[in-house]
Amino acid sequence: MALLALAPGVALARTDSPAFGDWKALAAFATLLGGVVTIIFNARQRLKIRKEEKEAMLLAFQSDIAALEKVITSMRPSFDKNVRDIPLPVWVDGPRGENYFQLFDKLVEKIGNLEPSVAKPVVSFYTHLKLSRDAAFPLGSLRKSWDRKFSSPADVSDKDWATLDPHLDNVKQALDGVVASATEALAEIRRAVRQSRQPCRWGRVWRARVRRSWRRRGWPRPR
Repeated sequence: MALLALAPGVALARTDSPAFGDWKALAAFATLLGGVVTIIFNARQRLKIRKEEKEAMLLAFQSDIAALEKVITSMRPSFDKNVRDIPLPVWVDGPRGENYFQLFDKLVEKIGNLEPSVAKPVVSFYTHLKLSRDAAFPLGSLRKSWDRKFSSPADVSDKDWATLDPHLDNVKQALDGVVASATEALAEIRRAVRQSRQPCRWGRVWRARVRRSWRRRGWPRPR
């Protein structure tokens, strides 16, 4: 740069000098290099943001599915009981009005960003959850009619009990599907979270080569 500040008679400062063409080429190369570096930096930033969004979505699904699985697992043994009580137990009823699909409905458009091995069990879990609520829906109307008709177990005939048991079996099977899909979904989510927190493949390869090189030389293992 100091040469460019010399008198105009210096060859490097003359526009008709071959050296000036070299400076133009160098400036063009520097501009091109700066553009490439900017593109790479922006791409890395986008990948970083996408990775953080993906991990946040995984953790959100993990928290939601784990909480629902805990509740369902605790209530599941109730459906193994032989119900012969009037009034009917509190759990023999239709689904409550709570919406357990708020998170899924909010993130369903982004679930395609997840790996198929993760997206499939997550969708399967919420599908089975909906099926379990659909299976329990007839219990609500049945309970209302029984509360009006029967005051003690002696009032209920075997035929009436026979209409109740299939509904309980349907709910039981649906809940088993929910628990099974939750177990699979949580396992895949944990695997995906661990994988996302590992360094990139080239970083792992580079570190492995450095460790092998240090071992061959007998140097202390680098951290």
